[in-house]
Amino acid sequence: MKLAVFGCSHTGCGPREFNETWPYFLYKDTRLTITNYAVGGSSTQFQYEIFKKEIDNYDAFIFQFTSCYRLTEIKTSMPDLMRNFRYSFYDIHTGDALECYTPGRFGDSYSEWIKNDNGKILEDYQEICVDIFNHEKCLFCFYMTYSPYNVDNIPVLTDLFPGLNIHPGRHLGKEGNQYLAEKIKGFCKL
Repeated sequence: MKLAVFGCSHTGCGPREFNETWPYFLYKDTRLTITNYAVGGSSTQFQYEIFKKEIDNYDAFIFQFTSCYRLTEIKTSMPDLMRNFRYSFYDIHTGDALECYTPGRFGDSYSEWIKNDNGKILEDYQEICVDIFNHEKCLFCFYMTYSPYNVDNIPVLTDLFPGLNIHPGRHLGKEGNQYLAEKIKGFCKL
């Protein structure tokens, strides 16, 4: 099975290295062919654009949703995926390729985006989440933690795996990512 993975730093960046992420541990445990498209700081909307371009190349996918009020702008071309034999990933340092904005870190583009919003940002975000959730190749999709903007019926990891100690805004350590990979493997019957 060829599996694609999408998300932000919770999926694409380990505590220190690419080989401390839950997708990498999932690969090590299953030996599936996995491509990890997750980019730290990126938005669900950005990941969805990658998803639409790449999904036809995969048998299934796992998608981790980020906060709805993130904005990712492409400044230059994205770096190539780091190609390994069966596990590929974006280098966690995308350099000047992207500008990633959040409510806590924003610039003029973000301010303009929010100022011109008439509810469309949240509406578009939730439509993306529903589209991903209902996609025929969706093996698993989830939110890391609860938010009032989450779409009903899409799992929240803290609810699904109560033993996973997730604090909003903080990343899992190596052991937490190993635990998450094990739980996702079982949940998805891989």
